[in-house]
Amino acid sequence: MLKLQFRDRRQEAIWLVDPLFTIGRSPENSLVINEADISDVHLEIRTANNQTTLVNKDPAGSCTINDEKLLSEATLKAGDVIQLGNVQLDVIDPHSTQYQSAIGLKPGKSPEWKLKSTASWMENEVFTVNQKVSLGRDSNCDISIPVEHLSRHHAEVEVKGGKLLVRDLDSSNGTYLNGKRITESYAKSGDKIKLDVITFEVIGPAEDPNKTIIRTATPAKKAAATRQPNQQPNQQQSKAAKERKAPTKAAIKKHPLASNGKQPWIEEPGSAKKNHRYWWFAIAGFAVTLLVAIFLLK
Repeated sequence: MLKLQFRDRRQEAIWLVDPLFTIGRSPENSLVINEADISDVHLEIRTANNQTTLVNKDPAGSCTINDEKLLSEATLKAGDVIQLGNVQLDVIDPHSTQYQSAIGLKPGKSPEWKLKSTASWMENEVFTVNQKVSLGRDSNCDISIPVEHLSRHHAEVEVKGGKLLVRDLDSSNGTYLNGKRITESYAKSGDKIKLDVITFEVIGPAEDPNKTIIRTATPAKKAAATRQPNQQPNQQQSKAAKERKAPTKAAIKKHPLASNGKQPWIEEPGSAKKNHRYWWFAIAGFAVTLLVAIFLLK
């Protein structure tokens, strides 16, 4: 996709996205140049099948391409210079190494963020996002889209802090990100930006450069992380850990009594032996009490 740029930089460069792009003095043109020696419709630029053609619509008017007079039409390519009267227009290719070097990008290195059109008539064009790109119906927009229901300056995308910020420019019919109307929102790779019937897919870096990578700890590192500082594992700790993990009947012990032994009035559980001494004392005491009672009754 090519761009037209005024040699005197009177305005920003214009994308040649329309199948038919007209240049002239009339306000109906895609690019309006209000100069005395410019005709109402001076030139047409037709784009089809990845070829761009410059057509002279006013043979009586002055027009040259690369200092040669344009009689009827010529194929347009990056690096060409179009002159209408005193106005010069450079034809540039933003994807070229020469252009990227001119704007400060490292040669051969593509920008991280791009917008890919899903409209068939735009032939799935991919637009690079160099810091800030405007979208709208106006021919002065970086991405000019001749759709009736788009605002002249509809939306813009901007690279901020390595992320892509999508901003609606107070458009009449709104800007949508993944089906949700937004005023301003960050987009990620694979998101869909919709302006009326036109949808762009966001192409960005596969990984978020601001994301912290969490390294998974190995079992040995996890065990070391649970120990106190300067603490070394020993056999007793390992044995205790095993017992806690899988306790057995042998490992389950009852707590001893407070005196650390059997109390005299509690029989040993499971033993058949009786403490006969206390039983004899009880019987003897009962017998003595009974005899005393009989003696007193007489």
